[in-house]
Amino acid sequence: MPTFTSILVATDLSDHARQAVLRAARIARVTGAALHLVHVQQVAALDQLRQLLAHAPADLRSRLEGAARFGLAALADTLARDHGVKPQLHCHEGDLIEAITRAGEQTTADLVVLGARGASVARHLLLGSTAERLLAAATRPMLVVRTPAEVTWKKVLVPVDFSDASVAAVQRARALAPAARIYALHAYEAPFEDKLRQLGMEARQLRAYLQAAEQEAVGRMSALLAATGPGIASLLLHGHPLAHTLDQEEELGCQLVVVGKGSGSRARDIAQGSLSRRVLAQSGVDVLMSV
Repeated sequence: MPTFTSILVATDLSDHARQAVLRAARIARVTGAALHLVHVQQVAALDQLRQLLAHAPADLRSRLEGAARFGLAALADTLARDHGVKPQLHCHEGDLIEAITRAGEQTTADLVVLGARGASVARHLLLGSTAERLLAAATRPMLVVRTPAEVTWKKVLVPVDFSDASVAAVQRARALAPAARIYALHAYEAPFEDKLRQLGMEARQLRAYLQAAEQEAVGRMSALLAATGPGIASLLLHGHPLAHTLDQEEELGCQLVVVGKGSGSRARDIAQGSLSRRVLAQSGVDVLMSV
């Protein structure tokens, strides 16, 4: 069973990022993990700011760094006073993704936590190409926080494809939300199903083909549940994984979705990586990328 011993949370000190910090503090308090706060001062953003300001002070960089350190210290005092967690503080300068990756390595973090939105130049932290870069570079689990930290994870949805990554995703869901109801969802599609339908396969033959695909999925789901332990609910649905993931997230009222990044064949990794990116972009709740 995976455990969390070191949690890194990135913050730009905005209100949106504060929810990610509070969520990370809540996890650290429950798991006993060390908590690290990191703030990244982006050089490109500083250069842009200088261009916009007609008379930028010469010591602008040091002033901003001082303000960031003061903000981190104040946030740390709040966490210690209100949540009983005393974090370690880190300030980095440079590219956002590289700095977060480097901080994760330095702190040996087994969970990285980020807000889905930030302020000013960092407000698009997890949108578009930045999200894809972050996901592609991820070598450790990454939690993207969208909901207020006080929201309890009572139901967790885990889309699975029966790979080792899926087993790990279910186990990480259990470790992160031990009191939650966990649903393992598999959406199956028979190979060449649409093509066979277009070619005019008889309805009886097509039904038999889909039933065979369903039975195979039932057997593989049983094997996955045996590997992950008791207490996991299973959902087998025919159709597209992304559509069913988003639908079940809403229908079940889940507060967290856990998606494996992929670690099997190249084709499987591409498919799973695509699902991860699309869930990250379209889900309305917290999302954990299990690596």
